[in-house]
Amino acid sequence: MYRHSAAEFPDPGHPVHRAVVEHRAWFLQTVTGLFADITPAQAEHAGRHFVMLRDGAMSAGYLGDPVAAGEALVRGIEGLLRVHVARRADQGSANRHRPTASPSGPPPSPASTARRPAPDL
Repeated sequence: MYRHSAAEFPDPGHPVHRAVVEHRAWFLQTVTGLFADITPAQAEHAGRHFVMLRDGAMSAGYLGDPVAAGEALVRGIEGLLRVHVARRADQGSANRHRPTASPSGPPPSPASTARRPAPDL
């Protein structure tokens, strides 16, 4: 596990430590890029969340039941995707249904058209 390698070689100048840091940066960048297709505004946050879930699942797999850890990871990622796909759908819907001023009166108040934001995951 990369985390163990970084702990065994804590000097940031050591080639093993640098390889671990570079790999993690590449992995985070790759995952964040994939999330940008779903949720551009939240891609960085979603990417970090995904990497954290994976790190936790790897630790749980080493310390306990790897099958259960894998199943929990899949459920966590499914939840993360569900939230961000729903957020994207809500944003698309909001953009298509923006209130406009009518000739008979002022536009609706922001309070009457506000949507409750999805939780940041």
